[in-house]
Amino acid sequence: MKNIISIDIGSTYTKGALFSLVENTLSLEKSASVPTTPDNLLSCFDEVLERLSAKKKHELFFSSSAKGGLKIAAIGLVPELTLSAAKEAAISAGARVSELYSYKLCENDISALSKNPPDIILLSGGTDGGSETYNLHNAAMLAKADIKTPVIYAGNRCISSEIERILSGTELYIVENVLPGLEMTSPEPTREKIREVFLSKITAGKGLDKIVEKTSAEPWPTPYSMLEYLKEIYEFRPDFGDFCLVDMGGATTDVYSCGGVSSSSSTVIQKGLPEPQVKRSVEGDMGMRKSASAVFENMNAEISESLKQANLPVSLFEKYLRKIDGDSSYLPQTENEHVFEKILAEACFSGSMKRHAGTEEEIYTPQGKFMLRKGKDLRETGKLIGTGGYLAKMKSFSPLDCMKATEKKSSLIPLAPDYYVDEKYLFPLLANISFKYPEAAVNKGIEVLSKAKQQVLKCH
Repeated sequence: MKNIISIDIGSTYTKGALFSLVENTLSLEKSASVPTTPDNLLSCFDEVLERLSAKKKHELFFSSSAKGGLKIAAIGLVPELTLSAAKEAAISAGARVSELYSYKLCENDISALSKNPPDIILLSGGTDGGSETYNLHNAAMLAKADIKTPVIYAGNRCISSEIERILSGTELYIVENVLPGLEMTSPEPTREKIREVFLSKITAGKGLDKIVEKTSAEPWPTPYSMLEYLKEIYEFRPDFGDFCLVDMGGATTDVYSCGGVSSSSSTVIQKGLPEPQVKRSVEGDMGMRKSASAVFENMNAEISESLKQANLPVSLFEKYLRKIDGDSSYLPQTENEHVFEKILAEACFSGSMKRHAGTEEEIYTPQGKFMLRKGKDLRETGKLIGTGGYLAKMKSFSPLDCMKATEKKSSLIPLAPDYYVDEKYLFPLLANISFKYPEAAVNKGIEVLSKAKQQVLKCH
């Protein structure tokens, strides 16, 4: 028997669990959770580890999305092509894309990057042998600005040497083009380089180096770990079927979809690059604490309508937002605060799901009426999984109701899924373990959801 500890350092809470591993079967022995101390990640990590270890010999895995996670500014050419490919590569590597720039960078763009520098700048654009002008211009703008941020170049390979010359004073990494040809993406080299830079450069800036030094274990970016884990479930357990997972945190809401493909119908025109079978999106303005004010700003109409139905004034809701903004570990105490928390969660869930799913609209051409579709069609997805602080605790949460309340006809969100709750918030912890023990972690995840089936809300 092996003892395995997995810990995830989130922006609001640090949680962990002790598992025993016997003949490829994981059993949960103990779990623990404490508020994250942003200025001293080692402190909250040590507290969780102490609660779990009980001086037992164990194998350790950990991940982190604390301090806003891994922020990347993506620069591309055409929004639907090279920029989309760059964004997808960054997000699938576990990053949050903080800025998107298409075509030529201007002085205002450089000023914004200088004032709020990301962890990594991803420079892309042009297929191999294609456009050169924009990348050369953008590289010159970055060189002139002297931004002290690592740059990964994943654009037109024919000008790699020229890019290297222009950015000779920059910490530059050159990888294969994310879009070597039209409708032909190559995200893996970019993903791997982002992961490498995260480990070698960025862990120190986020205080994770002290944990690495103490434990000799290397961290995974939480979203990267989750995406790889869900890929394993989708590939190794096809009997589970298509599913979506929503991970709602204090700073962001991440949505993952496994399945849902582009249409081959002769009456549907698919816009943009082909969608991946397993996809992640992250909404940095859809969080239950650090981003709560942004949620109210972006989902004002929906939240105001929910407050009206609850017969509660907007002013009280705004007062609650100020309270949780000042104390991210605060939990609702009064009946009204519980209602506010539910309304906030519904807005995060609904807004994030609809951004992740594709859209569809009628268009008319000389050949007649067609449906113009962009993104993934998730309407037939059979399972919807909720995880993260609020979703893990609220068994009575009905996500489809909140999505229907503001649903636009063009949204390709799931129509009639069963809803499962990861009530012990084990998926991020199992994701860490899956890098070494994939079969055991996948089977445990399916087991968790099978037990959660008792809590299924029949949304249809």
